[in-house]
Amino acid sequence: MNARSLGRLAPLAGVAYAAATIAGDLVIGQFPDTDASTTKLHAYYAAHHAHVAAGGMAFAWSTLLLAVFGCALWNRARAAGAHAAVAAAVLVATAVAVVETAQEASGFLVLGDVSTKTSVTPSALQALHIVGSAGALGTGVALLLLAVGVSGIVPRSLAWPAIVLGLLQLTPVGFFASLAFLLWAAVAGVVLTLRPRAGAPVPALA
Repeated sequence: MNARSLGRLAPLAGVAYAAATIAGDLVIGQFPDTDASTTKLHAYYAAHHAHVAAGGMAFAWSTLLLAVFGCALWNRARAAGAHAAVAAAVLVATAVAVVETAQEASGFLVLGDVSTKTSVTPSALQALHIVGSAGALGTGVALLLLAVGVSGIVPRSLAWPAIVLGLLQLTPVGFFASLAFLLWAAVAGVVLTLRPRAGAPVPALA
């Protein structure tokens, strides 16, 4: 398989990213509330550290796949002749989103070792648990969706939802928007893979 074929298949990383994120959530499952006592947290992570560590590894893979997906979107934006500022925004937003998701994955990987790391202080444990409970900030994903929505690299049927989801990421319902983003990423990955590169951007918002 040559570089051109790999480039065309790269958007499918959006499908794999969604699958890895969902797998991580399912593996970790339900965990204590953010206001749980440190005693309860120690007991929980000592008993479920293997599941938490496995979920953290799945999130680590989803972080890598998000980076590939974002770079594929950036490459499509450049190839489609999108404005340089828009293409740059896609790349910067990808970087921010990757950093945010990497932080979340790292938190779960550390929490997965709580049973063997006696040096974790109660305050550090609670802070890590809060980060894991809250999830990634979503700022990077919001910027990525907005940039892709106006870039013209996806059809209107995906551009408008991208803009709406991007805005919702920055509201109190951001958690639900982040779940919808997984579906959007999977669908966009398939559409961009099946759709040949165009010489000019699609009039996504026309």
